[in-house]
Amino acid sequence: MSVRVLLAVVLAAALIGVAMPAIHEAQAARADQQLSGSVDRLTAGATDLTRHNDPVQPGVPGARRQVSVTIPPKPAGVSLSIEPASGNGTDTVLRTSVPGEPDSITRLSMPVRPVGTERAVRWNDTLVLDDSSDLTLRYRLVDGRPVVTVARGFK
Repeated sequence: MSVRVLLAVVLAAALIGVAMPAIHEAQAARADQQLSGSVDRLTAGATDLTRHNDPVQPGVPGARRQVSVTIPPKPAGVSLSIEPASGNGTDTVLRTSVPGEPDSITRLSMPVRPVGTERAVRWNDTLVLDDSSDLTLRYRLVDGRPVVTVARGFK
C-alpha cells in the first residue's frame, strides 16, 4: 500500500514538473497581451488629446482622458514604464517588461511626462507601473512647451 502512495506522489510531482514551463509560458503570453492593450489605450488617449485639443496652462481646466492600465499579478516582475526617450526631449518611450521576454518598446512622438505630488512636471523622470492603475492624462503648456501629463488616479 505504501508503495502505491509513494508512486502516486512521485507521479504527481513529475506531472507538475512537466506542466510548470507551459504554465509560465501561458502567464507570460497573457501578461504580454494585457500590457499591449494598456499601451494601446495610453497611446490612443495621448494622441486623441493632442489632435483634438489645445494645451492649457497648469491650473486651468482643460481636456483630459482617463486610462485604465492593467498589469497582471503573474508572473512577478511585470511592468509598464513611461519614460523620456534618450537624446530627445520631445519623444516618449512606453516600455513593457515581462520576465524571460525581451522588453517591448513603443515610441511616441510627443512628450508624456509624470507629475509629482506637488503637481510639477517631472521632465526627466520615469513612471513605472507594476500594478494596475487608473491614470489621468492632461494636455498642458508647461514652460512654453506642450506636454501630456500623466498622474495616477482620476483626479
